[in-house]
Amino acid sequence: MNLADYLKKHSLTHRGFGEKVGVQQSHITNILSGRKSPSLRLMRRIIEVTNGGVTVGDLYNPKAPSRLKVNDENT
Repeated sequence: MNLADYLKKHSLTHRGFGEKVGVQQSHITNILSGRKSPSLRLMRRIIEVTNGGVTVGDLYNPKAPSRLKVNDENT
C-alpha cells in the first residue's frame, strides 16, 4: 500500500503522520509529491509505524532526489 493510501485509510494528516515518525509535515508532503525520497532511517520508521503496511518498494522513488549515495566504479 502506498503512503497516500495508508494515510487516507487511517484518516491521518501529513502533520499527524509526521509527528508519529518524527519529521515535519512538509517532509511528508515532499515524499508524497515525489519531490524527495525518505532516508533509510525514515523508511524504517515509516515501515515500523505502519506495521509493514507501507514497504520500501512503496516509498522508494528513483526519480526523486535522495541522500542515498551510490558508488559507481564506472564514473
